[in-house]
Amino acid sequence: MITIWFSIVGFMLVTYALLDGRNFGAGMVHWFVARTPLERRQVIAAIGPLWSWHEVWLLGFGGTLVAVFPPLMASAFSGLYLALMMILWCLILRGVSLEVGGHIGDRLWQGFWDFVFVISSFLLAILFGAAAGNLLRGVPNDA
Repeated sequence: MITIWFSIVGFMLVTYALLDGRNFGAGMVHWFVARTPLERRQVIAAIGPLWSWHEVWLLGFGGTLVAVFPPLMASAFSGLYLALMMILWCLILRGVSLEVGGHIGDRLWQGFWDFVFVISSFLLAILFGAAAGNLLRGVPNDA
């Protein structure tokens, strides 16, 4: 039974990484491929309809991990609260920038939220990469 649950949790994490990885990529190259405000709105519109659906896989992963493997969750996040809070803030800022950035037609307003979108996408990719590297290297679970 543990193998089945581990497979389900792994599937959820891989699905999130594949689906939301495209959104991270769009956020990271947002300023480099889109030169005008219209092109920047087109990049955001390309990921706009489905960006929040992809994060459901991350929530499912976290909820299943808490429900099925609580000691693993407790030991994994007990020393990584700062990184977890940074990831949560980046996810929140990325979502807010997508939702709020286009509401006002002012270039300064849109430029600020485009900047937040790019920076939060970069930071998310770096933080998730650091987390994957630490998992591969091995995180000590002893006192």
